[in-house]
Order: sequence, then structure tokens, then C-alpha cells
Amino acid sequence: MLQSAHAIAREYLFQSNARSKLDYDKKAVRIALQVGDKVLFDESVRRGTSKKLSTQWVGPCAVLAVDGVNAIIKKGVTQQRLTSTG
Repeated sequence: MLQSAHAIAREYLFQSNARSKLDYDKKAVRIALQVGDKVLFDESVRRGTSKKLSTQWVGPCAVLAVDGVNAIIKKGVTQQRLTSTG
């Protein structure tokens, strides 16, 4: 009895995940980045700093490499990996 309930719950979980992915993919917008493009970077607020007083966007930052939806950008003297979704 418990195993069949687990199997049913697992099946509903897979169906729910598939439905959520379809809904997300309908609304998602792909951003085509090229190497050398200039982008603005959304800098999240770190602990101990005021969100109200900090700048939200940093940049422009240069795109160094693109791998699918991921991009490596040069932010100052450091490099950061980010996901390019709109």
C-alpha cells in the first residue's frame, strides 16, 4: 500500500515538473550574446550593505566567452560566470 502511494506521488511529481518546465519555457526569452559584447551585470547586495544605497547595475562588462546560456564576463580585473536569461 505504501509503495503504491509512493509510486503515484512520484508520478505526479514528474508530471508537475514537466508542466512547470513547459510554462517557464513559454515565457523565457533567450538573449543572444556574442564575444566582445558589452553587458550590464546585476550585482546582488551582499550582507552588511544597504540595498537602498547600493548601485544595482555594474558595467559595462565585456563578454569573454559564451557556452550555451552561460557567459563569462570580465568585471574589472576579475572574471565571473553568469547565466544569460531575460
